[in-house]
Amino acid sequence: VFTRNPLYSLPPPSLPKTFRKMSTGVEGLAVGLKVNRGHKVTKLERKPKQSRTAGRTSKRVKQIRSIIREVCGLNPFEKRMIDVLKVGAGNPEKKIYKIAKKKLGTHHRALRKREELKALYQAMKSRGM
Repeated sequence: VFTRNPLYSLPPPSLPKTFRKMSTGVEGLAVGLKVNRGHKVTKLERKPKQSRTAGRTSKRVKQIRSIIREVCGLNPFEKRMIDVLKVGAGNPEKKIYKIAKKKLGTHHRALRKREELKALYQAMKSRGM
């Protein structure tokens, strides 16, 4: 007959009251704070930091890029992606994603390029090209 070890069946010992955590509803650094303390001041209005605008394309850069795209046309891999979209065999979205991912390196860049070329292809179809 199999019997259990009596030590494993005992409930865990309860902690004495001094070790139990008191729940006050406020924890961490906010414990010592009281509402509306300190000298009342008006907050200064600051202009946003330059570093917050880094990475955004300005109107000028956007216009320059559109002119370059107009003059130079598509890259060879972009032309290939458009051809895959035109043929439409199998799963063209997945295929053009894979082409873009291989060339551009990251998932998000590939997704962005795929959406850009799909929009371009729609525009081409609507213009009758």
